[in-house]
This record gives sequence, C-alpha cells and structure tokens, in this order.
Amino acid sequence: DNSLIISIGGNGQAVVTAKTFDDGSTDNCCIDKYLVKRMSEPDSAFNKTITFTCDDAGKTIPVILKVVDCSGNENTCMIQTDIQDKLPPSIICPPDVTTTCPVDLNNLAQFGSPSSNDNCGNVTIKETNNVQLSSCGTGIIKRVFTATGADGKNATCTQLIEVKSSVPFSLNDITWPKDYEAQGCTS
Repeated sequence: DNSLIISIGGNGQAVVTAKTFDDGSTDNCCIDKYLVKRMSEPDSAFNKTITFTCDDAGKTIPVILKVVDCSGNENTCMIQTDIQDKLPPSIICPPDVTTTCPVDLNNLAQFGSPSSNDNCGNVTIKETNNVQLSSCGTGIIKRVFTATGADGKNATCTQLIEVKSSVPFSLNDITWPKDYEAQGCTS
C-alpha cells in the first residue's frame, strides 16, 4: 500500500517503527534494516522509528521508507500517512450531592467543578443545567458538563444535586381541629 493511517495515542503522540511502513520488501540475501523519515526532512533524519504528534493530526504526511540489505544496498519508497486523533477528551464530574433548601441557584459551582483532559491539547467545558424544583424549593438539579477537544470531539458527564427540605413535613406537623359533633338538623 502507498498509504497508512496512524492514530495519535493517549499521550499525544504515536511512535511508529520503520517496518510498519513496509509492504513486503524482499532481498535475495537478507535485509539488514528498515529506516524511515518525513519526506521534508534531510537524509540524516532516517531512523528506526518516526514520531507523530498532535500537531500532525488531521494532516497527510509523506514519509520515506529506506530498506537496506546486508551488503549495504538500499532502496526507498514514499508512503502517505494520514495522522488521526480518534480519542475524545475525558471528563470527570464532581460527585452527586444532597443539600437542603434554601440553596443559592446562582452559584452551582459551590457543588464542585469537573476535571477534563485531552491527548491533543486544550479542552473547553460547557455546562447546562436542568432545574426541577417544586414551589417549596425541593427537587433535583441536573448539571450536564460537555468537554470539547480542539478537534471537535466531545464527552459528557452529569452531576445530580438533590435539594431536600431542611424541615421535612409530616402528618405530625399538622395541628388538626378537634372533632365536632352536631346534634340533629334544624330546618
């Protein structure tokens, strides 16, 4: 093949051996070594491995494979390498929380912030909130965090905040009127 797809790893790079680019080179005696370099680099850059980084993601980079036999004879070929970042960012939400009302809905950050990471750089985090509280101020607040990497891939996580009454209401909290009995009916 004259093309190869290389995926950037979780550490933001891919180190690829020269032999990976070989598509069946042969020699009537023996092959001594496989070397590789970017086409744009000088011949002194030939090496047993080549490294691609996040800066290469989304690009097609031509590389030169050099195969050297046991007598020192050599041959080269060019391979197009498509460098891809297939990994989405990771995101970890703050833990779910139970709190009591009243609660300051203007400062949900008091319940924690997510952490995120991406193998290829910066991540932006967007927060959307779904507040489902009763007129008494109790219920659930759902915080959805979306982490988006520079390449547009994203990941989400959700934090639930349960808001309970600080003074729970029960039937024992009601002062019931005394029973009243009326005698007969009058017209």
